[in-house]
Amino acid sequence: MISSRSFVAISITVVPFVFFACAKGSTRPGGDGGAGGEGGDGWGGPAQSSSSSGGMGGSGGMGSVSSSGAGAGSSSSSSGSSGSSSSSGSGGSGGGGNGPLPIVLLRIGDGVTTLSSAASPVSLEWRLTDGSATPGAPGTTAMPQSTSGSNYTFTLSGTASSEGHLSLSANGKYVFLAGYAAGVGTANVSTQSADVVPRVVGRVDAFGNVNTSTLVSGAFSGSNVRGATSSDGTSIWVSGNSTTTGGIQFITLGAVFPTQILSNPLNTRCVHAAGGQLYATSGAGTFVNVFTVGSGLPTSSGQTATSLPGLPTASASPYGFALLDLSAAIAGPDTLYIADDRSPASGGGIQKWTFDGFSWSLAATWNDGTAGVRGLAAKPSGAGVQIVATTSENNENRVLAVFDDGSAFPEIVIATIAPPNTVFRGVAFAPQ
Repeated sequence: MISSRSFVAISITVVPFVFFACAKGSTRPGGDGGAGGEGGDGWGGPAQSSSSSGGMGGSGGMGSVSSSGAGAGSSSSSSGSSGSSSSSGSGGSGGGGNGPLPIVLLRIGDGVTTLSSAASPVSLEWRLTDGSATPGAPGTTAMPQSTSGSNYTFTLSGTASSEGHLSLSANGKYVFLAGYAAGVGTANVSTQSADVVPRVVGRVDAFGNVNTSTLVSGAFSGSNVRGATSSDGTSIWVSGNSTTTGGIQFITLGAVFPTQILSNPLNTRCVHAAGGQLYATSGAGTFVNVFTVGSGLPTSSGQTATSLPGLPTASASPYGFALLDLSAAIAGPDTLYIADDRSPASGGGIQKWTFDGFSWSLAATWNDGTAGVRGLAAKPSGAGVQIVATTSENNENRVLAVFDDGSAFPEIVIATIAPPNTVFRGVAFAPQ
């Protein structure tokens, strides 16, 4: 099902949520192979202003906003230096829900240097779901561009589109991401050996404090590291690809040597700990779906991936996902949203799946008719569910907001657009 509504760059609303992958959230005051490939199975935008308070269909106009914030390690703006950013974007009418809620967007690029397979600077933008800056939030948090103390450098490829996912920890206190301990400009960073370029995990709290002290040594060698999640801010699971050291790795905060807990599939994308269970997505083999990893939150090797019943085993390309428990009549999660990066004509977009207690069924697919999506976050909001997703273009992509009120064709809102020479990858609801 594809909405035929017109689309506007606009503001929208969001509200609180339960199970989730690659992002999740909370409230605050006021309110993520080769260069551009995925390896084996071949993944500071402008702030916006909005006059809408996020009510039912409020209206706004064109506007701009300036956001600033201190980053740990090093600070960067759109020019990569000042620690603050000022940029413009378009606003528009509000969507359904109870008002805009805080989100975090992962941005790659400095807005000046053309994105390439070389290591690029990474920053987190603290926004509301209507695209505007989050009042009282850090603004823009730059990931370290040099090693300082226990914190390692953190960069990502500018064009490896499977990278850069965000996940809110299950306790709601941190967002997690994974990248490379390599300086900006390091050539073909995604394909470097782990002996040359170690993979690194980032943890960021609600105040923008950055911890990049966790090296995933030896893992994901020669290919992409993609995402990380945590149950409590200390136990960490990392996803990515490699012919031998891919799959999912477990490590604790500040450690150096991980344990490979999942080796089939070796090519994993997004990972999330939710409701006491570890879930992930992949684009490899028959695991082109959402699957559980072992039972509970495993920390030892030899775990088994089990696809959720009813999900496809071919012809799909899932990335971010969100599992919600909305029905008291069904035990555990019963609603699933999946970001599929295929073209809309092939089924790409935001997919909604429902569970009847035995099997999952595709209920709807929403997109803007031009691109699939990769990053995704969702949470319950009043009489529906607020969804935020990042589109699959590799430069100047968009952040879409959809309020699922149960109708067949909910409005799709463009909350913001990445400026030239940047791209938004992961999205998460903000930690608290």
